[in-house]
Parts: sequence; structure tokens; C-alpha cells
Amino acid sequence: EQLIFYSPGRDATTDQLKAFSAVVTKYAKPGNTVFIKDCTATPMVLEIPFGSEFTVNNEKGKTDIHFGFDKERTIIKAGASQKIKADFKNGRGIYGYGCDDPRLKRSIGVLLVTK
Repeated sequence: EQLIFYSPGRDATTDQLKAFSAVVTKYAKPGNTVFIKDCTATPMVLEIPFGSEFTVNNEKGKTDIHFGFDKERTIIKAGASQKIKADFKNGRGIYGYGCDDPRLKRSIGVLLVTK
């Protein structure tokens, strides 16, 4: 389960990538909302179709979330929510996301973007 929060690096072997993909798929929950409170995301893996909208709900807590990938980022203040369209430039795939807590050197959750 903890493997979900540590995506393989660019030098990962095919076997490592397959193992990571299998763990992500095992824990994926279809839906349209991610709930985040104090850098803990529920569900750990949200499965969404490419092009669909989903909501990131940053529940009241201490931390604003910079949610996004590469240059596609938005700030979601603590206690706020935002709709995001899953039309990321890299298409379908596995997207880990984090929070602004410098003690965490890993993802706090994952999006599994499917067809």
C-alpha cells in the first residue's frame, strides 16, 4: 500500500513499472471527488476517465494544496474545493500529487486516468 506514494523514477525497470501499476490499479476507487485534510487524501487512488471533471475538496485544516502536474497547477486553499478537468497534456496514466508539507518527500495520493 505505501508503494502507491512512491512512484518509480525515470530509471525504473519494466518490472518495477508493472509492479507499481498493479498496486495503483488494486487500490483504485472510481469516483469524482478527492478529499484532502492535512495532507492525507481519500481515496488514496481516484480512478477517473480522461476528459472528465473531478473535484478536489481541501477540507478545513492547516495546509493549502498546490494541485496539478508540471505547469498545470492550481492553489486550493484550506476549506475550499475546486473542479478540475482530467485532460492533462500527457493523457491517460498514473499521476501522483503531493502537498506543501516539506516533511513529506512523497505523493499523498494518486489519480488513475483511464480511457
